[in-house]
Amino acid sequence: MSTDNIPKLPLGLQMALAHNVLAMQTFLGLEDREQDKLIKRAEKTKTQREMQKLVDNIPRIRLE
Repeated sequence: MSTDNIPKLPLGLQMALAHNVLAMQTFLGLEDREQDKLIKRAEKTKTQREMQKLVDNIPRIRLE
């Protein structure tokens, strides 16, 4: 992950990743294009529960 993406992370995504080390490591290992897709998904979440579910699934999801 380039550091260019760090300021783009929604606050809720940052917080959820901070509480899930495996998801954070997985996210950091993704290509920028894949990270951008996850960021866009995170921006569409409406609740903390949705954000947590998204983050908890990062190690298992297949990006489309």
